[in-house]
Amino acid sequence: MLGLVLGCYVTAANTADVKAAPAVLLWVLDLYERIAKVLADKGYRGE
Repeated sequence: MLGLVLGCYVTAANTADVKAAPAVLLWVLDLYERIAKVLADKGYRGE
């Protein structure tokens, strides 16, 4: 497992990771159909 960056999406600082992640994941999974596993942390939700 290499951990290469396959996609990147820049948002405003007040956008939570958990809100932007689904769009990026759908885009990356569409481009790289052979992906079988995605590892992620819980994401920052703000304070």
